[in-house]
Amino acid sequence: MPLRAIDRARLVKKSASHASLDSDAGRPLSWPRVAPLRSPHELLALARRAQDGDRDAMRELLADLYAVVRKQIYYQLGPGALTDDATQETMIALHRGLARFRGDASPRTWATAIAARIARRTRRREARQLA
Repeated sequence: MPLRAIDRARLVKKSASHASLDSDAGRPLSWPRVAPLRSPHELLALARRAQDGDRDAMRELLADLYAVVRKQIYYQLGPGALTDDATQETMIALHRGLARFRGDASPRTWATAIAARIARRTRRREARQLA
């Protein structure tokens, strides 16, 4: 994903070396917090526009979902090239699969489920190659 997309996702970076605390949970932050960008209803409307062929809506939707996807994959795979590859694979899957998105859940929930599935598949594939 281009740097512009990361900027548009409005990540609030916090260094893990600083003893920052998550004010909601009182635990140390180990990953940049994602500022809430859009409500689930706004994301759903954006997804509908993207399904109807609006390229700008698709770009905005993927930019908003990038941080959520990256975070999910990072938690499962840790830092490194595997995380980068799985994130890219997930973003491609989201782009290709948007036509099948029914809207039963939030686009964030949909993207997180796909990211988790791809991260598990990537981890299994890597374990087989190492064995």
